[in-house]
Amino acid sequence: MRLIEYPDAIARAERAVVEAQEQVRELAPDLELCKAKIAVEVNEDKSLTNADKRKTAKLEREATDPDYIRDTAALLERKNALALAEIEAARLRNLFKVECLLAQRAA
Repeated sequence: MRLIEYPDAIARAERAVVEAQEQVRELAPDLELCKAKIAVEVNEDKSLTNADKRKTAKLEREATDPDYIRDTAALLERKNALALAEIEAARLRNLFKVECLLAQRAA
């Protein structure tokens, strides 16, 4: 990549980071809603007489609730995409700095 091409590449990578951050922020409330629904169900279940039973029931419901599973997977996927976008943006910034230093040395 030529030195002049780096700013645009960095800008594209940073836009990808911002988009991934927005997607994570959009998905987080959905997962929190699922968690809240499960917590309400567990707390309203009178057969769960102690904290250990409630905790176990909550974990079992999280493991079997399709909405919770779907939202957890989607959020994890978006967080992974965010991490990759951040890595790519940092990589391009570092390459740009190296190319600038090399260009200065050559001049």
